[in-house]
Amino acid sequence: MNTLWYVPILALLLFPVRNAPYPMLVDGKYIKHFSHPSVQDQQIRISDSLYVVYSPTDSSTGIIHQKGCCSFEVSFPGDTDQVKVRLALMLGNLGKPCTDLRWKSGDTILFQTKPELNPDITSEEGYFIPVSVSP
Repeated sequence: MNTLWYVPILALLLFPVRNAPYPMLVDGKYIKHFSHPSVQDQQIRISDSLYVVYSPTDSSTGIIHQKGCCSFEVSFPGDTDQVKVRLALMLGNLGKPCTDLRWKSGDTILFQTKPELNPDITSEEGYFIPVSVSP
């Protein structure tokens, strides 16, 4: 009976809580830098569940859908065409892109974007740099 107090301590040692290195993006403005040199950086703004991508000529607003504690998917208004979605699935589409936040180093948050239906394939990777973050 006296040895049962070891169980919670042993469980914490074997299965540590991992919330420190996996932050979610908080409301604010970011530079999204891609590792591939041919892809230009994006300026984005996150506000509640809105994801706004700015370009030199205009901007596009999407809605963030949380997929887990460290991953999300962004759907833009043009993604609602059901015929395109069905056709893409028939042609072997691997699903919508899902962004996984991998690690935080200082202010920089590393990410990987993978297809929803095959998480073994990485389509994009890079990092988010905060420009201004809301408290």
